Amino acid sequence: MRPHLFTLAALFLAPLFLAQEALPENAADLPISQLLSLASTALSSGKSASALSIYDYCLERDPSDFATLYKRATVRLATGQWAKAKEGFAEVLRIKEFDQAHVQLAKLHLKLGEFGEAQREVDAFLGDRKSTRLNSSHPGYL
Repeated sequence: MRPHLFTLAALFLAPLFLAQEALPENAADLPISQLLSLASTALSSGKSASALSIYDYCLERDPSDFATLYKRATVRLATGQWAKAKEGFAEVLRIKEFDQAHVQLAKLHLKLGEFGEAQREVDAFLGDRKSTRLNSSHPGYL
């Protein structure tokens, strides 16, 4: 293999190996809260691939954790993985109505030129907020 081809191969394969190193060997023995703390540390160090690896592992253990799903989607959005981010925000909304997921999904649809979908997300966001305001102003109508 030529030296420059080896360098290119190393550049493309390095993220795969680095992501695997993000999980400690005893990850199965650690509580999810400690793993999420490791993911936050990885993010603050600029290691988004490591954080994603940890989030994926946490979601294998608890697939219904909407907060971790949301965090993973936001990292995917920040790293340009728009299709996966879109899926992630939609998955959050399947589990729980979460205003910020609607907002992020609307912004993502706008970036992708999906104006009708963006409008639907904005409408869903505003509809949730309107019904919340109405219910809080008339507590007897909950």
